[in-house]
Amino acid sequence: MKSSPSRVLVPALAVLLVAAVALATLLVVERAHPDATAGGEAAAQGKVCTPSADRPGPLLDLGVQAGTGDPDAPLLPPDQVATLVDRAVGAGADVVSTDVSWESVLPTPDATPLFDALDLVLDAAQERGLAVRVQLTGSPAWAVDGGGDDDRWTPPTTRAELGRWRAFVGLVLRHLDGRADYVEIWSEPDEAAYWGGSPDPAAYARLLRATEPVVRRLAPRSILVTGGLGGNDLGYLDQLYDALGEDRPFDLVGVHPFSGSLPPFAASPTALSQGPFGA
Repeated sequence: MKSSPSRVLVPALAVLLVAAVALATLLVVERAHPDATAGGEAAAQGKVCTPSADRPGPLLDLGVQAGTGDPDAPLLPPDQVATLVDRAVGAGADVVSTDVSWESVLPTPDATPLFDALDLVLDAAQERGLAVRVQLTGSPAWAVDGGGDDDRWTPPTTRAELGRWRAFVGLVLRHLDGRADYVEIWSEPDEAAYWGGSPDPAAYARLLRATEPVVRRLAPRSILVTGGLGGNDLGYLDQLYDALGEDRPFDLVGVHPFSGSLPPFAASPTALSQGPFGA
């Protein structure tokens, strides 16, 4: 269902996960009525939302990766991972997030799943009482119909690909065994670089619908988060909502709040993403 002109990103938002940025207040970007500005263009304004018992956010979410990308030394030593998580604690983090790449966990369909990087971060975070968010991303070439050499950001869209994706999600969630507080599906699906060169809200809606039943069955206490948008991309979000109709197969909308040279709490007319889907 399409949003009204003044709708906030998620009306029932209870908590905001903010990657690598500490916020003293929760800044929500609203859209003014198109007639409110010359030429009918939308305007953005900042609104400070006072935390309450049912809306206690924001939480500070800092990313920690144990994988190095180096095939000769693929993992950071445990003491270095612990140091990174300690620094997150020192910065005031409530949540530690880490990427779980499909191509890294299962480089071939018959490989023994590789969860060492995930476990290093998970163990260190939980020892320090931090919540954990896992971001499920990345397609291995074998999982893409007609796959090539570099298909990491080719999303699963066909029936066969979505079936393989669901199996991967199930594999990760069984390994986690309820230890992930948040499960995020993909990353920046509104960005061409992370959606096979051409973002498609309807295709991402199908990915969410395919994923949700697996998460609800295997991780019923985990909060399901949409792939973080590359900024406040309301145009993409509108089209995603249109594709979903009345269905909401997620709990939170993910946003990567890149603010350039501005502090994250600064109200700015440029806060709305001006991407190919509009603002």
